[in-house]
Amino acid sequence: MKNVVIIGGGTGGTVTANSLVRRLDSKEYRITVIDYSARHYYQPGFVSLTMGKVPNPLLWRWRRRTFLPGIRFLQDKVIAVDSDAKTVTTQTKVISYDYLVLATGCECRPELIEGMTRGTVLNTGIYSFYTLAWARRLRRALQAFDHGRLVVHISEFPIRCPVAPIEFALKADHYFFEHRVRDDIEIMIVTPQSQVFEQPVAARNLSNLLRLRDIEVKPDFVVRHIDAEEKRMYSYDGKVVDYDMLVTVPPMRGQQFIVDSGLGDEMGFIHPDLETLQHREYPDIFVLGDTADLPTSKSGSASIYQSRVLVSNLLDYMAGRPMVRHYDGHAMCIVDTGYHQATVIDRSYTVPAVTGKWIFPYLGPLSLLKQSRRNHLTKRFMFVFYSVLMVGPRIFDRISHIQLLGKEFSRWNLRPDGTTPLSTPDLSQDSAGFIAPTWKRRPNACLAASASTKLLEIPVLHEAGGAHIDVDSEGFMTKPRQWTREIGADLARAINLEMTPRHWEVIEFARESFAKYQVSPTLRRLEMAGDFPISELFELFPFKPGKLIAYVAGIPKPVGCI
Repeated sequence: MKNVVIIGGGTGGTVTANSLVRRLDSKEYRITVIDYSARHYYQPGFVSLTMGKVPNPLLWRWRRRTFLPGIRFLQDKVIAVDSDAKTVTTQTKVISYDYLVLATGCECRPELIEGMTRGTVLNTGIYSFYTLAWARRLRRALQAFDHGRLVVHISEFPIRCPVAPIEFALKADHYFFEHRVRDDIEIMIVTPQSQVFEQPVAARNLSNLLRLRDIEVKPDFVVRHIDAEEKRMYSYDGKVVDYDMLVTVPPMRGQQFIVDSGLGDEMGFIHPDLETLQHREYPDIFVLGDTADLPTSKSGSASIYQSRVLVSNLLDYMAGRPMVRHYDGHAMCIVDTGYHQATVIDRSYTVPAVTGKWIFPYLGPLSLLKQSRRNHLTKRFMFVFYSVLMVGPRIFDRISHIQLLGKEFSRWNLRPDGTTPLSTPDLSQDSAGFIAPTWKRRPNACLAASASTKLLEIPVLHEAGGAHIDVDSEGFMTKPRQWTREIGADLARAINLEMTPRHWEVIEFARESFAKYQVSPTLRRLEMAGDFPISELFELFPFKPGKLIAYVAGIPKPVGCI
């Protein structure tokens, strides 16, 4: 019998295993899932748990019960993968495989930020909601918090479920209002990005919603260390943020055995083919979920959509057929905004999030980038839908790719393909869908709270180095092969950057990293793999080093969020 081994029993691994067992002959293939935990957690419920909204028993199930009959589950910890010998080594045994699926997810690493931890636990006054234990601890802290500044902080990207910090801030606003203490509490979101979301339409709508809720956004804050005694955070470029309660999203990394086995990068993430999800070096290995470093969201919905494509391609590969299914980066997230409302974000690699209707074009029932009661009810009962999707029914294969019908592209000056602009995009604020509650604690709160986002102005050049270059609406080159050193020098002069040999070392490494992984490197990767300390990068490329490096290097803008 041929062995199909799946490492990771989270959303992606479970859906993949259940889909394969339905479509493979049990007499010819044995499917084995390896995971170190006996419990399968419904992680989207952790945010609600902090507000005391979700009963604890609904947040987890025994992992064995999530798999269909015919799937062998092994509770063990993987130590290494030998891609040449095709073996997986765990703490207790060695398992051979013919086909390997990696769905190992990512884990929080708060110890990477100085001052975030005290021993093995989060420091005093610092909380998070990315594990069940952390969510319970935060719930107790919120019950006792009645005045001061609550800071919702994102350390760095990529992170798991990137809408979760925004959702927590909005739900906290509602929670404190219900407990009659919102007037005495200031809520702030601190992010390393230039705005709450990188995509312009979603950023404008969500920024407007945050202003209506009197939630301040402090952008471009890359944390260097935290002083838990003084309750202060310090950034690499000298900014300081004071807090009374800090709810943080720690840095996240992939599994160590991926690094040790040479399957991924120094951060434990794997860079598979963006469309087929096949490993670039080892064709018998496929990758999905949070462990895959793809320019899309690390969320449960993305894992489910990826699983549909991966299963089809894996079956074609087993049969010796060409892989015809391509993953387009589709990810859909429902953001609970409090006050019994929610909004929906639907996007892909190339199609940005815009307003419209989903699932059925023009009918809904879900409204994209608009608050509605229906969205909230869908979010509330998502656990039921999630349980159905985990079984891997083929009826949902059609929604694995983003649908264009029902989206209001023309409203945002886009052609029906969702990518080609009709003209210069008109991104004027659209507040019609976001009405401040009539019970606001201060009548003019929505007027007093101004946008604190500062955007990095990058010139859009269509000619540099004496040659024509293709760029997007933000000025980043869309065809890296056009780049030459002369073009890079002209782009650097356009942003008043004086290049030195050290600058060019960073640029060359960024281009080599993109050529290898097809993803622009993050600051942390530049530090870990390129030996360029983040503090030095801020000196060489002030204000937004990640974007400036990508701009001069002629590679796409780094992907920070959904």
